Amino acid sequence: MQTRMIVIKDNIEKCMEVGIIGCTEGRAGINVTRLAELLPGDKVIMYATGISKFAGIAEVTDSIYQDETKIWDDGIYPYRIKIKPVIYLPKNKWIDVRTVVDDMEYFKNKVQWSMHFMQNIRPVSDKDYKLLEKKMKELLKKKFFCYFKDFFKIIIGKI
Repeated sequence: MQTRMIVIKDNIEKCMEVGIIGCTEGRAGINVTRLAELLPGDKVIMYATGISKFAGIAEVTDSIYQDETKIWDDGIYPYRIKIKPVIYLPKNKWIDVRTVVDDMEYFKNKVQWSMHFMQNIRPVSDKDYKLLEKKMKELLKKKFFCYFKDFFKIIIGKI
């Protein structure tokens, strides 16, 4: 299994909803080449560029294919892979990259960290994957606990 960082501008929610990541060919076909390297079972960390946040983790479920069907509002993105969400945080819980820069191997330059997102698809170490997975799971547990606590208050209030 390999893990990649997928840099997406405005379409993470749609990608997770429909279970598809798409890209254009990119310079010299680099995006397509990197997307084609992903195999079923591989993990992708979803990064929202523009707001600098990690949104979730998905698992690749199929090999690359080409399709011109319009899914996203801002383009066709004909080179695609199918995914299934593994962890998907509510948008207000997305992890700000600045809170994890110092802890991640991914960032060779901790000061100019944003340059590491200039390529749309890049490898991520197991250590970094586990760090982000752990943080995301902790955020989901907090959300669950809050719901459970609110539910408990409602039940206790009725007794």
